[in-house]
Amino acid sequence: MTWADVKGKLSDVLKTFVEAIDTKLVTHFDESVIDKGIAFTTTAAEHKRTVNVTALATISLGDAATMAVGYIVTVKNSHTAPITVDLATGADTLDGTVGGSMSLEENEARTFITTTGADGYLKTSMDFGDSIIATDATVTVITGQTELSSGLAGTDELLVNDGGAIKRMDTDVLAEYLSGYLTDIQSVGAASGVDIEFTGLPAGLDRFEILINGLSTNGSSDPTIQLGDAGGYEATGYTGSVHRFASSTVVSTSFSTGFAFAGAWNSSNVVGSGRFVFIRFNGNIWILDGSASYSSSLNALKLDGVKTLTGEITSVRIRPINGTDNWDAGDARIIYHN
Repeated sequence: MTWADVKGKLSDVLKTFVEAIDTKLVTHFDESVIDKGIAFTTTAAEHKRTVNVTALATISLGDAATMAVGYIVTVKNSHTAPITVDLATGADTLDGTVGGSMSLEENEARTFITTTGADGYLKTSMDFGDSIIATDATVTVITGQTELSSGLAGTDELLVNDGGAIKRMDTDVLAEYLSGYLTDIQSVGAASGVDIEFTGLPAGLDRFEILINGLSTNGSSDPTIQLGDAGGYEATGYTGSVHRFASSTVVSTSFSTGFAFAGAWNSSNVVGSGRFVFIRFNGNIWILDGSASYSSSLNALKLDGVKTLTGEITSVRIRPINGTDNWDAGDARIIYHN
């Protein structure tokens, strides 16, 4: 009888041993993704793996004591609506809450690990795609990152909560949004001609400001501010008054054809600067709150008025009342707020 005959009657012990080890290693290091489209309870087979949920379903975390200390599993929601993660064992805890549960938004992933007492789970991070941010642990997940102290680019991204759904957003989007609230739409530079004019104001405007600096004309006609809509500039229906302070004298003059700087520009030597704030009361009703100084610190104007336009405001102009004097110095700017 040869050894080959004996060996043929016996199992190959070494081969069996190696195959058993191989099976154990494959199982231990298997971190492949498991797709689930129905309710599912995690088991020991999902240790270190990701359960990818593709339909509306509830994922239950397996009994913590059975999974034992060190068990870890990730649940990712690839469905278009929120899903629920709860506990298979009602006495288990989720972040310290007995029988706890949580919702995962679209594209949100959470990693769960059994507690040191194997009596529940802790969620350790929140993951959207490849980006992980601090959640329930400590702020060091954020503070430990490289600081961006300058050089913010329009393609740099932020995370925002959009009605309960976490989304990423380029800073360009935020810049565009903020530009609608505060936008310098025009600076006339060196003033000249009869009109300092601002056109193309956006629909839905709620507030705007006119700033003037060092304005003067070549004549003695008082300037006035007029508002315009699709029908053109309106030259009637301005109410309120301007109060002119000169040394110890106060003179008040009612508005009529515009918000006029009455009595201020009595010569071509007058130079004025100021700020005029217009706020939409409702509809096409605009309220003015303005002030200016001219020629010297002892001369000032306070303007308070109301104008109801026929339609949506589209333009603003500053011009001498006589319509013939010309601006010869200074500049003006308009800033609007939505």
